[in-house]
Amino acid sequence: RSTFAAGEDTQRASAQPGLQTICVTAHAYAVGRRLSELDLAGIGVKVVAIRRSGIRGDEPLQDTRLRADDALVIEGTIAQLDRARQRVLGG
Repeated sequence: RSTFAAGEDTQRASAQPGLQTICVTAHAYAVGRRLSELDLAGIGVKVVAIRRSGIRGDEPLQDTRLRADDALVIEGTIAQLDRARQRVLGG
């Protein structure tokens, strides 16, 4: 039988990679910018796919320009995903 300190499971879970979808709003910082300009890889986030006009494009190229209403599917830890969302939406 194991005993865990309070919060240990939460810390472990937050370090596990997960997926999140970010909807690019019309006034988001990312609109008109290339994925490479956002440098999401630099914060440890992988862009798994972009959904545009109902079509999913897996493993998008870094020169892909983002548009309003794109949906980015990204992978990373909770902290990385939070930073990515801030960068995409606010710069």
